[in-house]
Amino acid sequence: MGEAISPKAPEHFNDIATSIYERLAPEMIKHGLLTILSEHLFHSYCLELSRYLEFTQKKKIASTVRGREKSRKSNPALREARNSLETSIRLAKELGLTPTAFKRMGLGKKEDKPDPMARLRRIKAS
Repeated sequence: MGEAISPKAPEHFNDIATSIYERLAPEMIKHGLLTILSEHLFHSYCLELSRYLEFTQKKKIASTVRGREKSRKSNPALREARNSLETSIRLAKELGLTPTAFKRMGLGKKEDKPDPMARLRRIKAS
């Protein structure tokens, strides 16, 4: 078997990336989605998503800013936030972290919840 992946985030991660990593890594490891082969891709996902969340949580981003000669131009911070979101979505798809990927892999089924009617069906069948 391959090298074990730690459910603890790397030390160089910021608080948001650490939170994302430590929330998702155990489930990904459990379902075989996080391996030594996908580890760096997952690191990139956590960092990109944390960049997007930092942009949206810390500042209200205006869609335009004043440019030269008092003209208005598209806000570069908004573009950076959008790029981080788009990159994190692409990485999520590659890592199998989307609802479509869950269905394809048979993850996220309701079988984890007990079926309240199962006992009645067993009694009836007896």
